[in-house]
Amino acid sequence: MLDTHCIEAGNETLLRQAPMTAHDYMMKAISDIDELLGKGYAKQHPELIAAYMQTASIDFGAAVIARAIESVASALDNIERTLDNSATLFANAGTETTTTR
Repeated sequence: MLDTHCIEAGNETLLRQAPMTAHDYMMKAISDIDELLGKGYAKQHPELIAAYMQTASIDFGAAVIARAIESVASALDNIERTLDNSATLFANAGTETTTTR
């Protein structure tokens, strides 16, 4: 599922899915190129299909990596807040012990 931060699919599923993704990219490339440049243009210029597919896959990969980085950054922020709170509680506990003696 694309809306989650963890990959639940196993290697076999990912391996089966890869050619389907490539097929979808290729079909969309042909459709978009022909729409922009005229019917049959994509077939005459397979390098455009390849460049389109490469761009689409790089863009998707970059978005997935960016989302993962955001998730890591959020987790690190949570850890920082927890450590700050713990340090404050620890410091306050030391102050209370000193003042009650």
